[in-house]
Amino acid sequence: MGVGDLVPPAIEQIGAQWICSTADALAWGSLSRYDAIVTGVRAYERRADLRAHNQRLLDYVRPAGR
Repeated sequence: MGVGDLVPPAIEQIGAQWICSTADALAWGSLSRYDAIVTGVRAYERRADLRAHNQRLLDYVRPAGR
């Protein structure tokens, strides 16, 4: 999350539950347990773990495009 990030309250307003993933969950956890993964506009700038595990995120979204 970045400065002034209003995404979590907006997600709650539509009645959805959200969690902020940890670096360990991103690195080794099962991403398939999530219905959606949302990253902020500056997430890759602020979180080295997102950059390091970008391929895992791409693998998570790839099946939906097939």
